Amino acid sequence: MSIKLYALNLNKLYFALVLLSPLWIAVPVFIQRNGGSQILAIIIGLLLLTVTGVIAQKIARKQIELKIEDKTVSFDEISIPTNDLQSIKINKTGIGMSAIEFNLKTGKKISLNLPNLKRNSDKGIAFVEKNLVEIEFIAPEDLLG
Repeated sequence: MSIKLYALNLNKLYFALVLLSPLWIAVPVFIQRNGGSQILAIIIGLLLLTVTGVIAQKIARKQIELKIEDKTVSFDEISIPTNDLQSIKINKTGIGMSAIEFNLKTGKKISLNLPNLKRNSDKGIAFVEKNLVEIEFIAPEDLLG
């Protein structure tokens, strides 16, 4: 079985955030320096911060196909035999993305980072839970809570 999802490349995400950060930092400072209201500068800064996050996610995302078949989990040129899996951990960050961590018996962790946009991560998590029932699932961890 397979499902098409969007995944995030974390290197591209962080790089895009760094490149776009002057947008939400400099514009409010410029507004306030030129006699604008401090409240207006803060509101515009928060709006630009939100827009920056959305743009960075759009830049960093790519469509992948998550497959679970023939006792193998594969996605984005990564293939994991299910007998090598020790457990699966779901991390919900609450800031626009979730991660499915595949913990291998060797101690290595392989993460699949999914944006929450349009229930993308929920679909991926449900797909993994439905098709890998024989693997131990570690309780979801809310990283903000």
